[in-house]
Amino acid sequence: MIMSNRIKTALTAAALMAVFCLAVLRRGTAQAPPELTTDGAISAISVPENDQPVNNGYPSLIQDRFGNLWCAWVSARLRDPEVKGPYQEGDMIVIRKRHGETWSEAVILNTNFGVNLAPVLAQDPGGEIIAVWSSRRGGEDGIWWRRVRQDLSLGSEGRVPPAGRLEASPALAVTPDGTIWLAFQSYRNGSSDIVFYRFAGSGWQRMPDVADSSAPEFRPRLAGAPDGAVWCAWDVFEKGKYRVMVRRFDPRSASWNAPELVPGDGPLDGYAPDIDADGEGRVWVTYARNEVEEAAWGLRGPKPGVAPRPTVRLVVRDKSGWSYPEPVAGGGPGFVAEGDLPRVRVGPDGAVWCVWQKLPNHVDWKIGAAVYQGGRWIGPQIFGTDEPVPLDGPPRRADQRASIVVAEPDSLIVAYERGRGPFRNRDIYLRRIRLRNLATAAALRLHRFAEKELRPVERPVFTAPARPAVHSINGERLQLYFGDLHNHLLIDDGHQGTVDQLFAIHRYRYAMDFAATTSHGDSNKLLISELAWNDLLTETMYVPGRFVAIPGFEWTQGDFVVPRAGHRHVIYETPGGPLYRPTEGISDSIREFVDLMSKTNGLIFAHHISRAYAGGTDWSYVNIKIEPAVEICSSWGRFEYYQNPGHIRVKEMKNCSVQDAWRMGWRLGVIGGSDGHNLFGDRIQGLTGIYARELTRPAIFEALRRRRCYATTGEPIIVDFRVNGHLMGSEIQASEGPVIEASVEGTRRLIAVEVVKRVGDAFPTVYRAPVEGRRAKLWWKDPDFTASTMYYLRVTQEVEPELAARYAKVRENPFPSEMAWSSPVWVDRK
Repeated sequence: MIMSNRIKTALTAAALMAVFCLAVLRRGTAQAPPELTTDGAISAISVPENDQPVNNGYPSLIQDRFGNLWCAWVSARLRDPEVKGPYQEGDMIVIRKRHGETWSEAVILNTNFGVNLAPVLAQDPGGEIIAVWSSRRGGEDGIWWRRVRQDLSLGSEGRVPPAGRLEASPALAVTPDGTIWLAFQSYRNGSSDIVFYRFAGSGWQRMPDVADSSAPEFRPRLAGAPDGAVWCAWDVFEKGKYRVMVRRFDPRSASWNAPELVPGDGPLDGYAPDIDADGEGRVWVTYARNEVEEAAWGLRGPKPGVAPRPTVRLVVRDKSGWSYPEPVAGGGPGFVAEGDLPRVRVGPDGAVWCVWQKLPNHVDWKIGAAVYQGGRWIGPQIFGTDEPVPLDGPPRRADQRASIVVAEPDSLIVAYERGRGPFRNRDIYLRRIRLRNLATAAALRLHRFAEKELRPVERPVFTAPARPAVHSINGERLQLYFGDLHNHLLIDDGHQGTVDQLFAIHRYRYAMDFAATTSHGDSNKLLISELAWNDLLTETMYVPGRFVAIPGFEWTQGDFVVPRAGHRHVIYETPGGPLYRPTEGISDSIREFVDLMSKTNGLIFAHHISRAYAGGTDWSYVNIKIEPAVEICSSWGRFEYYQNPGHIRVKEMKNCSVQDAWRMGWRLGVIGGSDGHNLFGDRIQGLTGIYARELTRPAIFEALRRRRCYATTGEPIIVDFRVNGHLMGSEIQASEGPVIEASVEGTRRLIAVEVVKRVGDAFPTVYRAPVEGRRAKLWWKDPDFTASTMYYLRVTQEVEPELAARYAKVRENPFPSEMAWSSPVWVDRK
């Protein structure tokens, strides 16, 4: 019996060991989970000029039916790099062909020198490549094209017959019969529309418009379907929000079906779509979605931390309607990843590839990818995080604006911008992404959108209310207008947003009268054509009498050049102003920059003026004619005097404040600007109030030049400040104590309304007006007027309770109150 038990025990142990060994064996031979990896080394496509690096951007990649890769992009060039003389830079459209593993020489497609942007490529039935891009010639923005033969010889360059003006953003698609189709945005009748053309062998034939509503439409993308139809996706600002639309064109009837709303955005903004069709006729649409419904972040926002970033969405339309694949990581309908500017391509095996750009850090974009295959997602995977920045500087690099081709069922080729770090050139690189350990494909798992999710959602629209009017001492009627003169966007070092979105949001959500786009010329090193693109979008959003959109850029010298002179942002009265960068020898000092700007119709404003990292602000050289005011408040803090309440939150330099500039004798007015980098999530953090004759760009600039302007920390506080009847910004003479008058109307309870006077090198408060709730009026005659001086008004207002609660436990409150400051009035004693 004992022996029998021992035998049973031994057999049981042997069986368990066999099971264990079999499990180990199976584990060793089991297939690894599928993953996305970079296949081989990344490689540069862009080329230098005379062995010197140049700036590049906006790649467009296709694979022809012979297996060759073609890549076109924008590349900066000098007019004559071998001749010393005035610096002249232009952007060229460059194309290269890869046969096997060998790239051809670079060929320049355009014949003009100047503005060229956003090339797109397609192959015609004869095997030749058709290249299309946007270009500015003789002051006109149009769409141009050229034929490229397989031996890289070129046909003649031509313009696509215009449908309007301010034309840009071309998109191409090819249908199975080899027909090439073109769409782009064109400005007509006060709005941007989407127009449509067919390539007729030797030129372009106008077809029925894609979209011509009164709402502004942008960013078209095209796809050819197996049944010969053409699908177009675009975004439009309509009923208070951006939304993505699609439409199907039937070449047989030469007509469009009714536009369809792409679902999945709800009350949020959907924008920047891309589109492709699979072999079964399903149409896949990806787009970016702004995850913020109400701006509540930033220095003035009640919510701490960083606002949610945009996300990438993917949806699909088939004959029975709209669906979405299983969301990645349990996100909402259509969710793929956090990211922006997505692209989509469907492989021959039905795998759906999505690529986008993600922002891990400031000025630090990276390319992300995921593939929906076999009813499941592989990825998302972010690429390039372990790749070093090639030059000294912050360990950040902008990898962005991907163009993609499905080369094989298990691999994707990506052409993208790869930055060399802030303030340095961008290159065009090629990366192959391989899908490894792919399992047998399973059926698609799609979820239908509910009926209510297919209905368009409207958001409330807020337009500027009627502002008070005043009369100057000469009887001129002047209207008060509010706006934000300092903003950053995705195109430079902002974290989200396009120029048209900036203006739509400021006009219809913030109820502003004007706004300016001031992209850094150098943080992400703009191409001159990118500034021209900003100008074009600005013009499409400018509606005299209703909203003034203002073009501009920022000169970021203090982050790059020694000796450091600080930052200035620029606004232009008309589009087409020059781009001056501190990275170029002709404009890397404050004296050179100011002298160059004095030959334009632009205005410049110093900002975050005591920020030590940027060198503070060099006040040694000022030209009041083009620098009439200084930014006294922004998202960085307040700069009235050193260490004032709410001062900058990083190291602060002495002798750089607004009062310091006044001590030096500069008769500067004041403005406010957000200096915002999170368009969707952050509240306005600096406003400028302007008294102008009318709501037009010339009138706004006239008022700024005459310093009829004031600043607030973001609330539209109404301030009317006068000395002897003369409006703020005036220079007057007096033989006796002047009379100071002001009226103030706050948006909440006023705390203090103070008259500040310069007395020697000091700026004491010489009079406090009585306040009654939100209003205050003052009339005061200076009894101690013994020398020439200046006066200005300082207003302090309580903050909203939610904001007060956010900062209640902060030892040094970065936002202790709302404030406003008038521009001074200078009084010279007779």
